[in-house]
Amino acid sequence: MDRKKREFGTLFVVRCCFIVQLSYKYCRGIFKSKFERIVRDPEICGGQPTIKGTRVMVWIIFECIKGGLCFTEILENYPSITQEDIDAAFDYIISILQKTNQ
Repeated sequence: MDRKKREFGTLFVVRCCFIVQLSYKYCRGIFKSKFERIVRDPEICGGQPTIKGTRVMVWIIFECIKGGLCFTEILENYPSITQEDIDAAFDYIISILQKTNQ
């Protein structure tokens, strides 16, 4: 994949993250604790942020999307997670991006 396509893909993923965050919070009307589905436990995956109750790390979700997988394909590849888990992973990623941009 050439550099322009890769840069476009990364920008697209970041924009999709923002759209998912908005749809998760406003369209569904869900206002739960921001990261109740994301955990950081030193005993699980070396303390990397993971989906609660699994060993699926948040960065894996992001890499799957970046690699071109759709949500359905991610759910098929990782049957222990749900759409809400993916939404929570995006919320987590977006919060980190917002912190680094401040």
